[in-house]
Amino acid sequence: MRCHLDKKTTVITGGASGIGFALAKVALQKNHVVFIADIEQDALKRALCELAALGDVVGTTLDVTDTLRVHAFADTVFNETGHVDYLFNNAGIAGALGFIWETPLDLLRHVFEVNVIGIMHCLQAFVPRILALDRPAHLINMSSTAGVTTLPCFGQYQISKHSVVTLTESLHHELALLTGKVKASVVCPGLVATRIGESSRNYPQVLREKLQQQNRHSVSQQWLNACLSGLQQGADPLHVAQTIFKQVEENLFYIFPQADILHNVKARQDAMCSGTCAPMPAYLGP
Repeated sequence: MRCHLDKKTTVITGGASGIGFALAKVALQKNHVVFIADIEQDALKRALCELAALGDVVGTTLDVTDTLRVHAFADTVFNETGHVDYLFNNAGIAGALGFIWETPLDLLRHVFEVNVIGIMHCLQAFVPRILALDRPAHLINMSSTAGVTTLPCFGQYQISKHSVVTLTESLHHELALLTGKVKASVVCPGLVATRIGESSRNYPQVLREKLQQQNRHSVSQQWLNACLSGLQQGADPLHVAQTIFKQVEENLFYIFPQADILHNVKARQDAMCSGTCAPMPAYLGP
């Protein structure tokens, strides 16, 4: 694929479904060479069948918690195209619901391993090579509305997504110390019609059973039902992906594909400045 050195290269983890798959579509429509990685092998095959009709796309089965496999994926990308223009760290999972003091720590660790350490693995594999090329590039980390607001009973997911926001802020400042060519952005989508509410399908079996048991608690079940209902009525992933790409190209740092959540962000900021806890956002509830 070295014949495509004149094209931009986009790399997307979690690219076989949801927002990641939609980002791949948008990138291909822009005539990019696209590399998607996903832990779900069957979903990856289906995605590649559809995306191949749109342009040059390569797929890799990948667990972002496996640092050796992530580095091997980066090797493949750079060997094929020689550069990366857009790196979307999109792979992520939801956690068990319920009271924070009842959170099984092994479930919390797994969510953190995927949603935060998975991004760290990708940054460590790609960023040094991107910097060495001394050319423009953009690193995009996927957080969530749950990374800038807080609901009860979503502690596992929110802890990880708040961490992604801070991670990306650190990344932005550190890149600025070294270069003006490589930029960073953090994306905070609201409710989008994806299968993230069914993340247990990608959990190891022993953790999947524990997650399902945790979610059977009455308070967890109430919030899970509200979440699944909200996702069913969520935004179209393709529209969200188009907005994300537009705002990345505009070099925005905080990217909110659904502007209607910004009042919740402002309410949190106002509460912090007044020394009070932010009111519970109204976008989701049992």
